[in-house]
Amino acid sequence: MNVNAVNLDRPSGTSRGGGTARVFAALLVIAAEASVIGQWSTPDARAQNVPYRAADEVPGTWREFAMLVKAHFQKQLAPESGSIRHLLKLLERDVGKANTEQVVIVLKAWIGSDGKVELVQFDNITDPDVAVELRDALTSGSLGSAPPFGMLQPLHIKLSLPKSQHLPGP
Repeated sequence: MNVNAVNLDRPSGTSRGGGTARVFAALLVIAAEASVIGQWSTPDARAQNVPYRAADEVPGTWREFAMLVKAHFQKQLAPESGSIRHLLKLLERDVGKANTEQVVIVLKAWIGSDGKVELVQFDNITDPDVAVELRDALTSGSLGSAPPFGMLQPLHIKLSLPKSQHLPGP
């Protein structure tokens, strides 16, 4: 349906009735516009060709939300449990560079309107088992807040994690 072709005016020669048809036509236009606007703020955006926008080109609320997501991911990967320590060692073996003190993970994340991490894809992880384990760790829990209205997704995030020899504790 071409939403631009909807005529909300009364056709000439008609009576003042027909308000229902005009309201219905207006609702169709609103629904069509809402579906176009909303398509970029859902995980279904991964099927779209969404243009990437650098952090300095987006609204401040988007940057703040991306920092919240990054902090949430860093917290999810805090080396406080044995399973996360094991995951960090696997990540080090998969993507760790020999002369650095950190493992860098580059990822894309889609956040649902309920604040739950819906999908995570990794740009630099080659081991599928490591990717599954990491995805499970990052998609558990909720951020506690939804993305700002109209925020483009996926979020492009770079995490820096300590290598195993730099971890505190046993």
